[in-house]
Amino acid sequence: MSDKNIDIVKHANALLMDRRTEEFTLLCAEDVEWTMLSDTPTHIKGRDGIMKFMASTSPVDSDAPKFTVLNMLAEGDTVISNGEMSMKSIDGELVPYAYCDIYTFDDGKIAKLLS
Repeated sequence: MSDKNIDIVKHANALLMDRRTEEFTLLCAEDVEWTMLSDTPTHIKGRDGIMKFMASTSPVDSDAPKFTVLNMLAEGDTVISNGEMSMKSIDGELVPYAYCDIYTFDDGKIAKLLS
């Protein structure tokens, strides 16, 4: 199961880098929960919530984020992925980030994502 879940996370990253948000959400459970820890923590529920959030944070004409995965580990229904990413700010400046995502799967779908 772990290898299959790693493949799903790799595919999810590729979809996000191609701005294919709707296809990304199809990898998620209907009631998926995505929590982003940052200066302003964000908690998103459901596929529709992800679609709305992505539309509000990424203008259609902006570049998609770019990921460089440094490590990906899996055990059971959990995949941890960390690395570097970059995306443009509202000002159009390319901003580098470090990331660590913890995916929890249920029945082959992303059920929880902690970023």
